Amino acid sequence: MTTDWKPDSAVTCETFVLKTDGVGDLDDFSANYSKYLISTIDEPKEAAQAWRKQAQKHPVEGRVSLRLGEQELAPATLWCDLEGFWLAIIETADAHLKGGAGEAELSDQPVVVSLRSKGTLAEFRILDSAAVVEPEPFLQSLLAGADNFYAWVEEHIGGIAPEVRKNIAELSQQRH
Repeated sequence: MTTDWKPDSAVTCETFVLKTDGVGDLDDFSANYSKYLISTIDEPKEAAQAWRKQAQKHPVEGRVSLRLGEQELAPATLWCDLEGFWLAIIETADAHLKGGAGEAELSDQPVVVSLRSKGTLAEFRILDSAAVVEPEPFLQSLLAGADNFYAWVEEHIGGIAPEVRKNIAELSQQRH
């Protein structure tokens, strides 16, 4: 008897804006997120205030949670330029849809995000965190997370979101 094993492939995405002017202690950061981060989903207006405050000084930093079941795909200590993170995700998805392998480096640090086909499945990787996924539901949920982030930007910040959201919508229509 054979079993067609399929991995859990829908990822839950949530973006958090850093509410302080940086992180001095990564251990404290990863142990006490609420001290440092504001959710764009749970506290959209407060997150927008933190965004505007940071944007006056530098690219807006924070953390993106990518949960696949119980597994966190974005390492707990990874705080980064939020827009750069989501643009790297979109670039990776685009390249994977075009050729079965996608990879992009985060804009503010030497961290690579990759998605590579392995037969009918694919491996998603950020730093030492990796997961085997079904490409289509994974990409659809990942792109939905990107779109949710840019919808929040469009509603609460303004700026480039409409163009990026159009690109996300086009990618979402493609099939692996």
